[in-house]
Amino acid sequence: MINNSINWTAIDVIINLFDTLIIFIPAVISFVYYKTHRIDMFITSKTDSGIKLYLHNVSKNSVLIWNAVLKYKGLKKDICINNSFRIQANEENRIILPDNMISVTLDYAMLNIPPIKKGRIILYLGKHKIVKRIK
Repeated sequence: MINNSINWTAIDVIINLFDTLIIFIPAVISFVYYKTHRIDMFITSKTDSGIKLYLHNVSKNSVLIWNAVLKYKGLKKDICINNSFRIQANEENRIILPDNMISVTLDYAMLNIPPIKKGRIILYLGKHKIVKRIK
């Protein structure tokens, strides 16, 4: 005679494992995101004459911006926008202290480019690269 009883303990273990993974995986993803997340970029205004955006350091350490580049399809080469940074104390090194914000103004006339409809601003922070799309 074949025993057709269901092993409820095995099913209970599988359900408990599934419940644990539902909690564990998002927790690990959010931990890694907040450990690697360093700068928030907010575009406050976009006109035909330029773009104004703010960079906010959300990490606990100072952040050094090595390079900043503007890319869009109308250009054959990338435009370096390092000279557009406005930092109170340390304009040449582009260091953002923890929980500080800096303003970046991109004037199309100063950069000698036509107005941008769609593009990207890329910040290089050593090994990390942060991309903000312009729409």
